[in-house]
Amino acid sequence: MPDAYRSHPGIAFSDMKIFALESPKAFYDTKIAGTRKRVSSAAMRSGTLCHMATLERGRFDALPLCPAEHLTDSGSLSTKKATKDWIASLGDQMFVTAAEREQCLAISLAAWSNKQAYPLLSNGAPQFEVEAFAQRDGVEIKGKSDILRPGLDVWDLKTTDNLDSIVAQCRDFAYPEQVAWYQDLHGVSAGGLIVVEKDDLHRVAVITFEPAVMAAARRRIAAWWAHYRSCLAASEWPNDPPSVLTITAAQLAAA
Repeated sequence: MPDAYRSHPGIAFSDMKIFALESPKAFYDTKIAGTRKRVSSAAMRSGTLCHMATLERGRFDALPLCPAEHLTDSGSLSTKKATKDWIASLGDQMFVTAAEREQCLAISLAAWSNKQAYPLLSNGAPQFEVEAFAQRDGVEIKGKSDILRPGLDVWDLKTTDNLDSIVAQCRDFAYPEQVAWYQDLHGVSAGGLIVVEKDDLHRVAVITFEPAVMAAARRRIAAWWAHYRSCLAASEWPNDPPSVLTITAAQLAAA
């Protein structure tokens, strides 16, 4: 069955992030022309499985378990034909290996056991994987929020290799902008991130952003949107920076 959310033509935050952090051409090729495929990385697969284990446990438990004969001695997927045939037989259905299942369940347990995260996952009638649709300047937009507590706040579940570098990750991956996008779609003004480390300690942090950070995030979204509208009006989708880039000492110090 087609995924109604994915097939909806609205612009998601992931689309806008391609436009802003890659290039307008990358957005055009991916979202409009469809000539550029979205690449699913191992990190994205891990994140999807961890989300499912934490927020949609019944769906996670129903995933097919990869048979041992399709795994190498290290637990990775085999490259032999029989393994490829087995994966092809599943179609679009996800599966999980024993190692992936063990890690995802440990991450889920860590999130649900954390004293800051637990109330967000259990109190305030939380809803998980909540789709929302709206219009911005007559253009369809959409979002799928991990955790929505209606009328209260919205939270995005993240996994990370290193919790100590989360500030840089928030900057580099536009996490405040993502939270702002979801807040505005759902009409709430609070929320943030629940971040779980993927290593065996599975440290958990609940993260919020000060008002100045969120205001700056909304200004960046507005600038991205204005740029998108100008590209759309001109039917021009540039790939390169429009001018010479001058890197300052302050930028180097902050990098």
